[in-house]
Amino acid sequence: MNRILMSRLLIASGIALILCAEFLYWHNGVVYRGFMPMGMPLFSGATAPLLFCPLSYGMGVLFLLAWAYLARELRRPVALAWSAFFLLLLGLNLPMQIAFSQPSWVFQYFQGRNQFLQFIGFADTYSLPSITPIIFASEIDGIESLYDRFYAAWLSLEVGWTFYLLGSLLFLTGALGMVGDWQVLRSQVSRAGGFFLLFLTWHLAGPLAGETCFQAGLQAECSGNLQEAKNFYYIARWLDQWNRLNPRVYIRLGAIAEAEQRLDAPEYHLLQGLRNERWNWEEAALVELRLAMDSTDPDLAHVARIAYADYATIFGTVFYSAGGAPGAAADIWQLAGQVSDNSILQDYLAARGYQDAGEYGLALKNLARAQGKTDNFALQTNVLSSTGDVYYFRGDVATGREQYLQSILLVQNYIQYKNIRANKSLTDNLQP
Repeated sequence: MNRILMSRLLIASGIALILCAEFLYWHNGVVYRGFMPMGMPLFSGATAPLLFCPLSYGMGVLFLLAWAYLARELRRPVALAWSAFFLLLLGLNLPMQIAFSQPSWVFQYFQGRNQFLQFIGFADTYSLPSITPIIFASEIDGIESLYDRFYAAWLSLEVGWTFYLLGSLLFLTGALGMVGDWQVLRSQVSRAGGFFLLFLTWHLAGPLAGETCFQAGLQAECSGNLQEAKNFYYIARWLDQWNRLNPRVYIRLGAIAEAEQRLDAPEYHLLQGLRNERWNWEEAALVELRLAMDSTDPDLAHVARIAYADYATIFGTVFYSAGGAPGAAADIWQLAGQVSDNSILQDYLAARGYQDAGEYGLALKNLARAQGKTDNFALQTNVLSSTGDVYYFRGDVATGREQYLQSILLVQNYIQYKNIRANKSLTDNLQP
């Protein structure tokens, strides 16, 4: 097979995979089914998948494919190779964007993952598994270093991105084969290397500089140079957006505020709240985190809200597990949900508390809210099964049966999953 024929075959195979990837998920939304390229912004974050975004990965792909088609029609193999190179760079941009240049993506993924695992864990412990086997697991327990961020971003990538990256590699290989002349390629490869270095610098310069400043702040703090340490921490936050989402900078600023006896500083309240949480002083922890939430710094206030929501959720679960009044546990979960970025977990937990307390109207209201905040079928099956439970306990057997059947229908097309919970509820509770 000659070189031109092989190159054309590689290009055709690559384009087929790239076009296929346009209709698949690229990023795991956890509480959502995922982000497809047409609804995934190139230059901003997104709290939920969009149906269409003008400046999206999908539109970038179509633009570059149009460029490739024009280059082919004009018989410009070098231009064709450049279009293939930028298609590959676009694919590599996704994990770098998620982890480094716009880390709100990886933050949302990690928060969603924790909510998912708590949701499924609670449902399996206090009810029955709605699906088996568990379909979501991850080896990452926390995000501290730059490596952790990239690893979490890698875990969040879906099969559509894999198809796309493989397709762009095949396309690039075929396009280089179409050029053929090594003397021409050598000069183009050096330019492509320069573009790639600029690409890495764009994504990594801020995070690397921010990490360097954070470490310098730690050294200055250990040496007793508190003002210098503060300056380093503020610069680290400015250089790397991750330091605006991660509590670590605010914890160090809180320690400095404590050393300077500025006990009214919101950073100190955050630090003290996290200390009280570690010491299991529940009420004191929540009070301190509430005070930190009143900060005029929106980033610090957001970090405090997340910490408050997470700890209040855990506190409510421990209270419920210990046999506390379920209605009181539900109130705690609702307070947590009011400050959470996505309160699906808290709404679901509160519904269980209100159900156990006999407040079925409030339980149904919370379940309806939870259902509207996710399209993940694993979470939806649990919400529908819980809705069936509430109707059953309220005495509306027919509606309860309908909810259980809807829960079963959600997973009937997945051969590897069985809806144990809904099936058992129908068998045990709803005999005709």
